[in-house]
Amino acid sequence: MLESFQQLAQSLYKQSRGQLIVDSASGLQSMPFAALGQAALEAQVPASAGQRVALQAQASLDFAIQLLGCWHQGCLPLILGPDQNTAAFIQQLGLAAYWDGQAWQEVAQTEHKQSTRWPAIPTSAQTPASPALVLFTSGSSGQSKGVVHSHKALLANISGVQSHMQNHPPRKIGILLPLHHSFALVTQFLLGLLSQAEIVLLNPSRLAGQQVQLLQAQQIDSLAGVPTQFQMLIQGEHFPDLKQITVAGAALTLDLAQKIIYACPQADLWVGYGLTEAGPRVTGIQHRDSAFAEGSVGTPLPGIQLQIVRGELWIKSPSQMLGYLDQGPLDAEDWLKTRDHASLNQGYLSIQGRCDEILIVAGEKVAPLEIERVLSQLPEIAQIAVYGISDPLLGHLPVALILPSPNHSLEVQTLRKYCQQHLASYKHPRRWAQVSQLPLTANGKLKRKELPQWPQTIVTTSFSSN
Repeated sequence: MLESFQQLAQSLYKQSRGQLIVDSASGLQSMPFAALGQAALEAQVPASAGQRVALQAQASLDFAIQLLGCWHQGCLPLILGPDQNTAAFIQQLGLAAYWDGQAWQEVAQTEHKQSTRWPAIPTSAQTPASPALVLFTSGSSGQSKGVVHSHKALLANISGVQSHMQNHPPRKIGILLPLHHSFALVTQFLLGLLSQAEIVLLNPSRLAGQQVQLLQAQQIDSLAGVPTQFQMLIQGEHFPDLKQITVAGAALTLDLAQKIIYACPQADLWVGYGLTEAGPRVTGIQHRDSAFAEGSVGTPLPGIQLQIVRGELWIKSPSQMLGYLDQGPLDAEDWLKTRDHASLNQGYLSIQGRCDEILIVAGEKVAPLEIERVLSQLPEIAQIAVYGISDPLLGHLPVALILPSPNHSLEVQTLRKYCQQHLASYKHPRRWAQVSQLPLTANGKLKRKELPQWPQTIVTTSFSSN
């Protein structure tokens, strides 16, 4: 039984099935897992066992080789996204070396206040409880943090995803998300390596039409991405080969879900809830479940416990993090406090938004996410975001920022009438504004803290798309 990713790196060359396919700027590149494993054993990572190294995440064969090479040598890999590639950020991580996507760069050693409480990771004695990987939070609500995961936790999450979804072993996995995204790296890429599937890393810079051609030509049967990616892919297209679709990173509207189901008639559509600190996947639900249409994000994976404390979701999971980088390990028996406002109904989880984003309107709690979910059902709305502004009488007033769908117009009176039909009066937006785009992270998450200052045009009568 596999107990660490060091074992995976050292045995991958023996696998007879599976390959990694990359859609690079120069065209498709592929490498069987056996060759990938051999290349990892020969990789020259300029660090000793137990030292930290950072890798710039890339959809490339080299990234996969270097990551596996780090595990083979017993190093602790830190995976960086585009927002963490600055010299100042890299210098504060206490690294021995940094892979910039082309080559390894040794990092000059400076005084670093890293915790001495983390266990060493000797090459010959890497244990399931040892730190295996550091992933950084998206930073959409503040400074990103390094999340330290053990081998045991990551393997538990992958196993939990496979068991909960009860899916057939994927034959060919397509990944649209960037690999610094915990969902993409852990429950797509690493799951594919362990199940000896074919993995196809799609090029995010490609036009949607080019991605569609690749998906259809490669006969991909499992695909994961964020809602905006699927919105672009499925326009007028059909994907008869897809058997499993997973949407992550942001809320999926019922309207878009129905369009995905129509475009992919043979596929099971899954949504769920997760966060980097939890491994990442926590819950999941398939579109044929009646609770799917009610906006639930599903039931927990095996072994995961959920509780709601004063409206906040707390999690206890075999796949939760060891702790934050340089802040020392957490007690394994501690509950992970998510800061997400949530509810449980007969085991099904629903998320209303971040606790610090809940608005108080005339003494009542209002979740911006609930308003967004309701209004996003209108086909005239492509994207919507809601935030609150202070009001001396009511406390907060909800403000709705709307990006109209292409070739659609929308009357404010229509919006107000729709709200009267589907929302309590205190939840109705009191200001309507049009935007040309919304502030999103590279993972497709809404940057809510930027909404009050985001360029917008106040609308009193009608919206129109360009």
